[in-house]
Amino acid sequence: MAQDALMRWSRLGWLAAFSLIAGCQRSEPRTTEERGASVYMRSCSGCHGPDGRGAARMGLSSAPRDLTDPSLYEDPDALRETILRGQGQMPAFRKVLVGQDLDDLMAFLVTLPRR
Repeated sequence: MAQDALMRWSRLGWLAAFSLIAGCQRSEPRTTEERGASVYMRSCSGCHGPDGRGAARMGLSSAPRDLTDPSLYEDPDALRETILRGQGQMPAFRKVLVGQDLDDLMAFLVTLPRR
């Protein structure tokens, strides 16, 4: 009886250890929006903030564009080009956002709550 309990606890211990190790490994985001959120946090949030509202920051001559402004999304192609080419104090991201990154970012941006 005691040995059965010990075996059960041993199996649970290994399972818990495996779950802990597996949980510590970085998993890749699965959905387009999740991948876009990752791109946003890496490439955009430094200036536009984690919520996209673009508050004034030291080192910038003016506050970054508020990405929760609905008018920004009236012409998605123009927004895409602004991201790629840059505009004003915003640098070009043409060489940074490669492959699927730009499409994922665009999919995430439209999920930001509107002001």
